Amino acid sequence: MREPAELLFEEFAVRSARGEHPDVRDYLERAGDDRDELAALLDGYVAATPAQAPSAETLATFAELLPGDAETPPMLAARVRLGLPRTQVVRTLMEWLAIPREEEDRVARYYHELETGLLDPKRVQPLVWHNLAKIFGTGIRALVLHPTEPPPAMVAAYYRLSDDVVLDAAASPALPSMAAAAPERDEVDMLFTGNA
Repeated sequence: MREPAELLFEEFAVRSARGEHPDVRDYLERAGDDRDELAALLDGYVAATPAQAPSAETLATFAELLPGDAETPPMLAARVRLGLPRTQVVRTLMEWLAIPREEEDRVARYYHELETGLLDPKRVQPLVWHNLAKIFGTGIRALVLHPTEPPPAMVAAYYRLSDDVVLDAAASPALPSMAAAAPERDEVDMLFTGNA
């Protein structure tokens, strides 16, 4: 006899194949004690499903949402045109992903980097994209991964040293190491940056 997680997974996969957009949260709730097993199956399924190029309808929808500035990242432009405050998107995403409230600053930083093109969208986990699609009301992942315009030029990043570091060109002082031991990665890091 098959486990409930397997049955729920098959139902989800069939509905997805028919072009429906089943709600992952509903399936995880129905799984009960098998929630973790179903989550692993769904994550693998969504990750293995390639992002489809946006349909003509999706492109037309976003063409109406995007401002005239071709250098504005599509996700940022869509959020602004939809009138969604960033804090609302972040808090809704956190609620749906069951991320604790104390992680809001980190999630907000990752979300800002994602919507402004500073975070590689291919590293963001499928579950995040699934929930963002529900927030935006359309397949935002496809639009971000397959933009209609070439991406804007790379912008140089500048890092500010702490105020107590004095640079003396003649003395060539040893600067504090910026490659300090990396902190342990947790669920929030994994959701937005995968295994990198």
